[in-house]
Amino acid sequence: GATVAYLNRRITGRLLDVVEAARQALSGRLGATESTGIRELDDLRDSLTRADIYRSAILEQVEQRTAQLNRAQAQLTEFTQQLDDSIERERLRLAREVHDQIGAIFTGVSMLVGGLPAGSISPEQRQAINGALDLGLATARRITAELRPPLLDHLGLDAAVEDMASHVLGATGVA
Repeated sequence: GATVAYLNRRITGRLLDVVEAARQALSGRLGATESTGIRELDDLRDSLTRADIYRSAILEQVEQRTAQLNRAQAQLTEFTQQLDDSIERERLRLAREVHDQIGAIFTGVSMLVGGLPAGSISPEQRQAINGALDLGLATARRITAELRPPLLDHLGLDAAVEDMASHVLGATGVA
C-alpha cells in the first residue's frame, strides 16, 4: 500500500506540474526556450513562435511594398500632370502658329487679289478666289479653335465647355 500511495503522489504531483507549465506556456509567462515538459506543447509553442516571426516579416514586407506602390502612384500622377501640361503647351503653340502664319498668308493673298487691276481676272474668278480664301481663313480659325479654344484662355473652362456643348448639341436640337 505504501508504494501505491507514493506512486500516486508522484504521478499527481507530476500532472499538476505539467498542467501549471501548460498554463504558463499558454499565457505567455513561460519563456520561449523553457520546456513545459510536454513535447507536443513545446512543439506547438515553437511552431506558433515561428509563425509569428513569419507573420511579422510578411507584414513588414507588405508595408514596404505599399510604400513603394504609393511612391510609384505619386510619380505616375506627377508624370501624367507634366504630360498634360506639355500637351496643352504644344496645342497652344500650334494654335498660335496656325492663327499667325496661315491666317496671315490667307489675309495677304486676299489683299493681293483685291489689289489686282480690274479686268485682269473675271468677276467669277475673283469670286471663286475670294470664296476659297474665306474658306481657308475659316478652316484656319476652326483648327485653331479645336486645338485650343480661345474662350478657354479668355473666359475659362466653364465658358469653353458651354460654347462647345451649344455647338455640338445645337445641331441636334437638344437643349
